[in-house]
Amino acid sequence: MPGGTEHRVIRVLIADDVVRVVQDLAALSEQAPDIEVCGVAPRAADIAGEAASLAPDVLLLREQFDGSDPSRVALELAATSPLTRVVTIPVDGTDSIQQRIAAIRGAAARSEPTIELAARPQRRAGSTGSLVVLLPASGGAGTSALAIILSATLSRVTDKTVALVDLDLLHGDVRQTLHLEHHPTAIDDLMQRDEEPDRELLEQVCATGPANVAVLLAPHRPEHAELVTEARLRTLLIALRRNYGIVVAYVPSRLDERGSAALDDADLVIVVGGPNSGNLADVELTRESLTARGLPVARVATVVATDADDDYAESMGGLAHAVATLQPGPLPPIAQPQVAPPLPPPPRRRLGFGRR
Repeated sequence: MPGGTEHRVIRVLIADDVVRVVQDLAALSEQAPDIEVCGVAPRAADIAGEAASLAPDVLLLREQFDGSDPSRVALELAATSPLTRVVTIPVDGTDSIQQRIAAIRGAAARSEPTIELAARPQRRAGSTGSLVVLLPASGGAGTSALAIILSATLSRVTDKTVALVDLDLLHGDVRQTLHLEHHPTAIDDLMQRDEEPDRELLEQVCATGPANVAVLLAPHRPEHAELVTEARLRTLLIALRRNYGIVVAYVPSRLDERGSAALDDADLVIVVGGPNSGNLADVELTRESLTARGLPVARVATVVATDADDDYAESMGGLAHAVATLQPGPLPPIAQPQVAPPLPPPPRRRLGFGRR
């Protein structure tokens, strides 16, 4: 059977406009005889009903189709058609039919329902790591601290190497939080090289944070931030993904072209909010602005700190698991601890790495 699936036939429900549905029907029937289109939902409001009556293996959902949200659609399907997996396809049609078929087969082969992405951001060959970007919805959300603790938790609970990048280039506080004021190198040192950094150079420039997380610090001086251009930052992010399993980056709420580049290249963008109602409104507004500028809904998640007395380590573990599996939509809430959990001071390294 093509694609290696054990399904005799993968039954697919398509949620899209009429013209695109016709194109999908023709392409799927020609190139994937193991995939059968069993129905069409012409409106978002029809998806749950069609799925309940047809029980498809996979829902093929166009991003932003009729105002739909893939995460909410998946929750509705859990009640009406619990075995249906959701595959989202880009609103601009940048994915190929081969990517779409592969995503359908991959989703159908999974033992549990989930949301699959038919297309990821374009990467160079060998760039296999995941990029997760944290964006505060407003000031005071504690996003940089969350990025630090999330990185350390990911390093502990997964088998992947983890890098943390402070992209608050003017006012980054990761250096102070981790007591790395004397670390000699930072992101601006990498900007003065034309070639893509290799693992050896990255290890020289990065500091070592909690749980052996590689930490790429913001520039020592604010005026050096201008050395970090959009083009060179994109090259650096590719290099980091080549060499680390998960890259966690923190960008400030005041986005410029560098922060925007990181968001565009991310596999998952997490909008972070604080516990008060004003921050909750800011989270939703920020999320809407990201999708309005073209970021696919399925690559945006939200997480909100709460005042609950939940176990902080447990809530962080839940968030880390969700991030490691790149789940979109609302992520597990994070309890706001009375006292921040202690971070062991990382070893300080004094390297003979001069500016060029």
